[in-house]
Amino acid sequence: MVTKTETLYAYVLHRRPYQERGALLELMSERGRLSVVTRKDLAHPFQLLWLELAGRGELKTLRRCEPVGPAVFPEGMALYAGLYLNELTYRLLPREWDHPSLWQLYRQTCSQLLIADARAIEAALRRYELELLQGRGDEHRLTHTRGGEPIRAQERYRWDPRHGFSVAIEGIPGSSLQAMACADFTQEEVLQQARSIFRAMIDHALGGRTLHARQLYRQALATRDPDSVLGGDMTGQQPVQPVR
Repeated sequence: MVTKTETLYAYVLHRRPYQERGALLELMSERGRLSVVTRKDLAHPFQLLWLELAGRGELKTLRRCEPVGPAVFPEGMALYAGLYLNELTYRLLPREWDHPSLWQLYRQTCSQLLIADARAIEAALRRYELELLQGRGDEHRLTHTRGGEPIRAQERYRWDPRHGFSVAIEGIPGSSLQAMACADFTQEEVLQQARSIFRAMIDHALGGRTLHARQLYRQALATRDPDSVLGGDMTGQQPVQPVR
């Protein structure tokens, strides 16, 4: 439980007006996702913040706020990846769900938006999606079938939103699922398969809700040269598209 007054580190995920002059912020913090009321004009959404909060219920009040270190200002594809990261967290992470490894992975992903190439950013997003999904329930496990049997490298599998994975004539190779379960996306085929299966899992978890970051990304690709949006491809192949 959150104490009456608490200090913590956090990032701003989402902001909307609250009453006449305030704002309601959704934060990704070291204590999970929090809702905070403030009248302050907070920093860039990818800026790590030190906060002092008050309140015992779900809705906290911001007392103090200080930026920690330099802000991250992603551009092109990295910007859309960051918007997707924040919206995905806001939509799927339950409030005050304490998940230290997800917090660390969120921070690492934010840092990679500035320094990584397109493929590395996509791999970082897949790792974050994996951590978030597996924390939500057994149907997202990549290590066992719905009957509890371990995934075998030589088999193929399909995923059902109600029960998880089952053996299928056509589907994702078990070897790929084993690599995904270890967050190993070094092989291009595994990375592409993860994009497909994780999207199906995320869409089911969203329950029909739309991720607006996906729409913005598609609009950008439709109106601009993909290389200018994505920053080009470091491998000489087609540009990687992490937000789909």
